[in-house]
Amino acid sequence: MILIITRDNDKHAERIVKFLRDRNYETLIINYAKFPSDIEISFEIDKLSYNFYIKDSSGATISGEEISSVLNRRHNFPTVPAGVASRKQYQLMVAAEVGLEIPATVIGNSPSGVINFLNRVEPPFAAKTIYSPGVRFSDEGKERRISLYTRKLSNESITSRIKTIKNCPTIIQCYIEKDFELRITIVGEKVFACAIHSQNSSRTTEDWRRYDLPNTPHKIYTLPPEVESSCKALLKKLGLPFGCIDMVVTPEGKHVFLEINPNGQWLWIEQLTGLPISESIADLLINGYCH
Repeated sequence: MILIITRDNDKHAERIVKFLRDRNYETLIINYAKFPSDIEISFEIDKLSYNFYIKDSSGATISGEEISSVLNRRHNFPTVPAGVASRKQYQLMVAAEVGLEIPATVIGNSPSGVINFLNRVEPPFAAKTIYSPGVRFSDEGKERRISLYTRKLSNESITSRIKTIKNCPTIIQCYIEKDFELRITIVGEKVFACAIHSQNSSRTTEDWRRYDLPNTPHKIYTLPPEVESSCKALLKKLGLPFGCIDMVVTPEGKHVFLEINPNGQWLWIEQLTGLPISESIADLLINGYCH
């Protein structure tokens, strides 16, 4: 199966498809304009196993394993290029490849893909946005923002809203129970790990970004050598000299990777712990970085 991603009236793609079909090659054409209204995509990640599924406007479902090559021709409108490291599905794949533990995950706008995931993974679950954890809107001429934090959800709470996923690609993950959380800031070869004791406050139990700093101690943390090594390998594989990794430490002591922010915040960590992150960034800018 050859996948061609294009738009309406792409004569170049039509010409190529003619040659492929004349040679009896099976071809799937995805019109980008029909996503997400008529096309569903589901991307599943679990440790070193990952696959994606496309349901086209005819209702046919194709597995990524069936696709031998892809021609990415034309989209219907220009898009702002995003750094590869900001793509959460790619982060998870690379994190697993370098030896980090990751939560079982499904990403996409396919209700059936999410239902299949819920049926084979133990609850509870976490729902997350694919990009920014917030929505901007206008209120009487003023721009406002609602923050969308990670929440622990039951199977029933997701299935009751399953149809809405069609219009809003979402990340659904197995929820990882926490002893505490880690914010790991890497600057070149230097690793600064901070334990965030989010379980000390009911406000931050599910997501420390709800900030309750007086009741959530932040402490310098020493990573196990193998976890530190994998974190460094992750940044090297992503081509990043700097990154902020979010991780959970479970009650059993497992270190589970959640995501990496290639341009994350660090100042509050520095102020609460004294870790010399800003100075290290200045040193990196002065001395340069050899990947």
